[in-house]
Amino acid sequence: MTPEQLGELLDEALSARDLLEAELGTFTERGIIPASRVDELERALVHRGVAFDVALFVEIFREHWSTIEGKSVLTSSQLDELEVLSHRLLAALDRPNGAPRDATLRRRQAPSLLTRARERARRAVSALR
Repeated sequence: MTPEQLGELLDEALSARDLLEAELGTFTERGIIPASRVDELERALVHRGVAFDVALFVEIFREHWSTIEGKSVLTSSQLDELEVLSHRLLAALDRPNGAPRDATLRRRQAPSLLTRARERARRAVSALR
Protein backbone atom coordinates (compact mmCIF):
# COMPACT_ATOMS: atom_id res chain seq x y z
CA MET A 1 0.00 0.00 0.00
CA THR A 2 1.40 3.36 -0.97
CA PRO A 3 1.58 6.24 1.49
CA GLU A 4 -1.14 8.02 -0.51
CA GLN A 5 -3.46 5.01 -0.25
CA LEU A 6 -2.77 4.77 3.46
CA GLY A 7 -3.52 8.47 3.82
CA GLU A 8 -6.84 8.02 2.01
CA LEU A 9 -7.69 5.08 4.24
CA LEU A 10 -6.86 7.13 7.32
CA ASP A 11 -9.00 10.04 6.06
CA GLU A 12 -11.89 7.65 5.54
CA ALA A 13 -11.43 6.22 9.05
CA LEU A 14 -11.25 9.73 10.57
CA SER A 15 -14.49 10.71 8.83
CA ALA A 16 -16.11 7.49 10.01
CA ARG A 17 -14.93 8.11 13.57
CA ASP A 18 -16.39 11.64 13.47
CA LEU A 19 -19.76 10.30 12.28
CA LEU A 20 -19.79 7.54 14.88
CA GLU A 21 -18.77 9.94 17.64
CA ALA A 22 -21.54 12.40 16.76
CA GLU A 23 -24.11 9.61 16.63
CA LEU A 24 -22.91 8.11 19.92
CA GLY A 25 -23.03 11.55 21.53
CA THR A 26 -26.70 11.81 20.66
CA PHE A 27 -27.48 8.51 22.32
CA THR A 28 -25.40 9.20 25.44
CA GLU A 29 -27.04 12.61 25.90
CA ARG A 30 -30.44 10.93 25.78
CA GLY A 31 -29.29 8.25 28.24
CA ILE A 32 -29.74 5.40 25.77
CA ILE A 33 -26.06 4.41 25.81
CA PRO A 34 -24.08 4.77 29.07
CA ALA A 35 -21.51 7.56 28.98
CA SER A 36 -19.01 5.25 30.67
CA ARG A 37 -18.44 3.48 27.34
CA VAL A 38 -17.37 6.74 25.73
CA ASP A 39 -14.50 7.02 28.22
CA GLU A 40 -12.91 3.91 26.67
CA LEU A 41 -12.19 5.75 23.42
CA GLU A 42 -8.64 6.87 22.68
CA ARG A 43 -9.48 9.76 20.31
CA ALA A 44 -5.93 9.45 19.05
CA LEU A 45 -4.67 11.03 15.85
CA VAL A 46 -2.30 8.18 15.09
CA HIS A 47 -3.38 5.43 12.72
CA ARG A 48 -3.78 2.59 15.20
CA GLY A 49 -5.73 4.74 17.63
CA VAL A 50 -8.16 5.78 14.92
CA ALA A 51 -8.65 2.17 13.82
CA PHE A 52 -9.23 1.02 17.41
CA ASP A 53 -11.69 3.87 18.02
CA VAL A 54 -13.74 2.95 14.95
CA ALA A 55 -13.75 -0.71 16.03
CA LEU A 56 -14.83 0.24 19.57
CA PHE A 57 -17.60 2.51 18.26
CA VAL A 58 -18.91 -0.36 16.13
CA GLU A 59 -18.78 -2.67 19.17
CA ILE A 60 -20.72 -0.16 21.29
CA PHE A 61 -23.36 0.31 18.62
CA ARG A 62 -23.76 -3.45 18.19
CA GLU A 63 -24.15 -3.96 21.96
CA HIS A 64 -27.06 -1.51 21.98
CA TRP A 65 -28.41 -2.21 18.48
CA SER A 66 -31.74 -3.61 19.66
CA THR A 67 -32.40 -0.32 21.46
CA ILE A 68 -31.16 2.10 18.80
CA GLU A 69 -32.15 0.34 15.58
CA GLY A 70 -34.36 2.66 13.59
CA LYS A 71 -33.34 5.66 15.72
CA SER A 72 -29.86 5.94 14.23
CA VAL A 73 -28.75 7.24 10.85
CA LEU A 74 -26.53 4.15 10.71
CA THR A 75 -27.58 0.76 9.44
CA SER A 76 -26.32 -2.66 10.38
CA SER A 77 -24.62 -3.00 6.99
CA GLN A 78 -22.84 0.34 7.51
CA LEU A 79 -21.53 -0.93 10.83
CA ASP A 80 -20.21 -3.99 9.02
CA GLU A 81 -18.46 -1.75 6.48
CA LEU A 82 -16.95 0.41 9.22
CA GLU A 83 -15.66 -2.66 11.01
CA VAL A 84 -14.00 -3.81 7.78
CA LEU A 85 -12.51 -0.32 7.38
CA SER A 86 -10.90 -0.50 10.83
CA HIS A 87 -9.50 -3.96 10.03
CA ARG A 88 -8.15 -2.75 6.67
CA LEU A 89 -6.35 0.15 8.36
CA LEU A 90 -4.82 -2.13 10.98
CA ALA A 91 -3.79 -4.65 8.33
CA ALA A 92 -2.15 -1.90 6.26
CA LEU A 93 -0.21 -0.77 9.32
CA ASP A 94 1.02 -4.28 10.00
CA ARG A 95 2.76 -4.44 6.63
CA PRO A 96 6.40 -3.59 7.27
CA ASN A 97 7.12 -1.90 3.94
CA GLY A 98 3.70 -0.51 3.19
CA ALA A 99 3.20 2.24 5.73
CA PRO A 100 5.07 5.42 6.47
CA ARG A 101 5.67 6.33 10.06
CA ASP A 102 2.76 7.90 11.93
CA ALA A 103 4.68 11.13 12.37
CA THR A 104 5.16 11.54 8.63
CA LEU A 105 1.47 11.19 7.89
CA ARG A 106 0.49 13.38 10.82
CA ARG A 107 2.68 16.17 9.45
CA ARG A 108 1.18 15.71 6.00
CA GLN A 109 -2.37 15.72 7.33
CA ALA A 110 -2.00 18.35 10.04
CA PRO A 111 -3.97 21.01 8.16
CA SER A 112 -7.03 18.76 7.70
CA LEU A 113 -6.80 17.50 11.29
CA LEU A 114 -6.66 21.08 12.53
CA THR A 115 -9.72 21.95 10.46
CA ARG A 116 -11.62 18.99 11.91
CA ALA A 117 -10.63 19.94 15.46
CA ARG A 118 -11.68 23.55 14.87
CA GLU A 119 -15.04 22.36 13.49
CA ARG A 120 -15.59 20.13 16.54
CA ALA A 121 -14.80 23.04 18.85
CA ARG A 122 -17.16 25.32 16.91
CA ARG A 123 -19.98 22.76 17.18
CA ALA A 124 -19.35 22.32 20.90
CA VAL A 125 -19.49 26.07 21.51
CA SER A 126 -22.65 26.46 19.45
CA ALA A 127 -24.24 23.57 21.39
CA LEU A 128 -23.46 25.33 24.66
CA ARG A 129 -25.14 28.54 23.54
